Amino acid sequence: MRYFKMISLFSVLLCSLYSTVRAQDSTINIQGKVFNQSNKPIENVNVTLQFAKDSSFVKGGITNKEGFYIFKNIKPNQYRVTFSGVGFKTIYSNVF
Repeated sequence: MRYFKMISLFSVLLCSLYSTVRAQDSTINIQGKVFNQSNKPIENVNVTLQFAKDSSFVKGGITNKEGFYIFKNIKPNQYRVTFSGVGFKTIYSNVF
């Protein structure tokens, strides 16, 4: 079974989380890239954002041809990201 290679997932998440302040509302964008073991981006990976406390679904999407994904306008909370695809082992990020 092939595995996703997430290059410094923690670093990617830290670097890609940024705040957008709007009047009295604060949101963040969560973004990153998914690579295979050969450091090539993987297209069409299912990426889901879940609440860390109970794994309930927040948002979902797929990676583009560069392996990029983004979740926009997310309220600050504790989350984790799940990566899955046909023929790949499902990967869970650390809680952030």
